[in-house]
Order: sequence, then C-alpha cells, then structure tokens
Amino acid sequence: MERSDLTSKQYASLLEAIFPIIGERGPSHTSMDHVASKLGMSKRTLYEIFENKDDMLKEVLAHHHDLHEKEMAKLFENSPNVMVGLYKSMLYQQQFFSKINPVFFRDMDERFKHIRPEYDKNNDKGYHAMAKVIRTGVEQGVLRPDFDFRLQFTLLKVQMESLKRMEEYFPPDVTLSQAYSAISEGFLRSIATSKGLEIIESMELSKQDTDKI
Repeated sequence: MERSDLTSKQYASLLEAIFPIIGERGPSHTSMDHVASKLGMSKRTLYEIFENKDDMLKEVLAHHHDLHEKEMAKLFENSPNVMVGLYKSMLYQQQFFSKINPVFFRDMDERFKHIRPEYDKNNDKGYHAMAKVIRTGVEQGVLRPDFDFRLQFTLLKVQMESLKRMEEYFPPDVTLSQAYSAISEGFLRSIATSKGLEIIESMELSKQDTDKI
C-alpha cells in the first residue's frame, strides 16, 4: 500500500492516529516498528506510506498543526468575546499537554532540529494570529490596552520553552499539563482588565462545577 492508495480522509485518519503514539514516548524513543505495531499494520506497509521516520514526523506535525489552527479558529468563532476564547483555548491546550511526554519537545530541539525551521514558521504564524486576537480583545474591553504584547508574548514563549526541561527544574509530582495551566492562567490574568478578570473567575467556577460532576 502506497500513500497514493489512500483517500485523503484515510490518510488524515492515519496521521491523527500516529500523533499520540509519537507523543507518548517522543520521536527518538518511538521506532517505526512500534508505530506499525500500534497501528496494527506491518512495518513494510508503513514504509510504503512514509519514506522514513523524518518523512512521517513532518507529515504528522503538519497535519496536527492544521487541525490545531482550525480548532483554535472554531473556539474563538463560537465565543462571545476574546477572553472566553482565550480561556477555552487554554483548556484545549491543557488537554493536549496531558497526553504529551515532555521528552517530545526536547527531541524536537535536539534530535530532530533539522525539522525545526518548519516548526518555527508555524509558530510565527501563530504569533501574528494572536496579535490580531489581542487587538480585538482590547477593543472589547476585556484585555488591557497598556500591556506590551511583543514583550509579554516573548516572555510566555520563554516560559513554555522551559517546559522542555521539566525533569531538571520541576518536582516529580508536577505534570506538564499542570505546569502549562499555571503559566497560561497567570498570563491571562496579567493582561486582563477588571471585566476580563470577572470572565476568567466565572469560567473557573463553571469549570470547578463541571469537574465535580
């Protein structure tokens, strides 16, 4: 079976199935044998679809990024204001991080740095999209007009980069999802107006009630 033998829907489903397999151990510790076994196919079939692990990783990450962008757009489109959209996107990301081993990000920096330029290009697109969201939030009165977005976003990025070295700096009982949540919630609170803070606190109460169910 070659890639051309798959429909676009079948290929997309395959890429979606591979992502959590790689995320569980990180790409360096995930062999093509392991991926094939988890998918219930032979390694030969996997190599007929993907030339090698790099090819597979590039395709999987590109597809995941496209899905992520669409989900983010949907979250903001279905939110009454930017703060609600930001909070929902934070919860979405938190769920994502709960399924990813921190080793994944370190692998991408160290063992697969040749793929990093494409990865960074997607991050740059995310920066420009977020800048537009922030401007809208300021107009809606939920985000402070006096904060330096470029500086704050850079500081947030530095904090997120530190999560790649969690094993060195965090207690063993702190998860990647918990660390991300603490950083992102602090960021949202730091840029919110009093109106924005009221929305955050309301959504936190709603989330606590949901968690109790």
